[in-house]
Amino acid sequence: MMNKNWLKFTLKIIISAICLYYVFTKIDFIPFFNLLKTVRIFWLALATIFFILSKIIGAFRLNIYLKNAEINLTEKENLKLYWLGMFYNLFLPGGIGGDAYKIILLKKHFNKSYKTISTAVLLDRISGLVALIGLAIISACFIPLSKWYLILVIISFFSGYTVYRFILFRYFATHRQNILKTDLLGLMVQLSQGFSIICIAFALSTAQNFAVLLVIFYISSLSTLLPLSVGGLGAREIIFLFSAKYLGIPQEVSVSISLVFYMISALVSLVGVYFVFGRMFSDKVDD
Repeated sequence: MMNKNWLKFTLKIIISAICLYYVFTKIDFIPFFNLLKTVRIFWLALATIFFILSKIIGAFRLNIYLKNAEINLTEKENLKLYWLGMFYNLFLPGGIGGDAYKIILLKKHFNKSYKTISTAVLLDRISGLVALIGLAIISACFIPLSKWYLILVIISFFSGYTVYRFILFRYFATHRQNILKTDLLGLMVQLSQGFSIICIAFALSTAQNFAVLLVIFYISSLSTLLPLSVGGLGAREIIFLFSAKYLGIPQEVSVSISLVFYMISALVSLVGVYFVFGRMFSDKVDD
């Protein structure tokens, strides 16, 4: 099993390396490094704050789903669990990602079934995905695209959202009472990360069409949902590279923004290593 886990992790590293190699063959290194050398610390710090804020909001949203499932964590315990999951997602080898580890840990400490816990974690992810797609569409309304294409995309989104709400109300009764709150928190998570991207653009002293930048970012975030690379490294940069080419942003700028965002997420996630060696929960187990 250990060899299999290391093999998966090695494959992720290889995929990330191949993607990054391809990206760096397509950009001009001189303006790329000039951007990174002139980074403004204030805006970089602000970008980090917005990213951390997005994760704190995300943790609160997850705790709502857990409480719906009668898994009663304090906000402090939930934040520790959330940060530990971020660390496992980004840094550890193997097939067990952050979400799977949270499910195993909660199952160990609370008298709930894997199905109950997995449902709460999955619905949390779906809520985030819905917000991500919604904000990508809203951002796209501010860039020059075909009117009929936008109308089709908007109709498709609201049709999908209606189906999502119907399924939630029909099959997940324990979670439907907080659907408005969790959806709003999902929007706040993605808005905070969008503000982080804009701050990174200011940190690199580059003025761009922020609507275009946000569309690229939200689309690239969808690519990181597939566990094919190390924390999305390489996959996001590929999306930034090609999207920038067709949406009018210099590719050196888009790749720089993407890499700085990854570095921020990696540094913030690294804090989770502290909780690997500490107590996660109190001794109380739910009845």
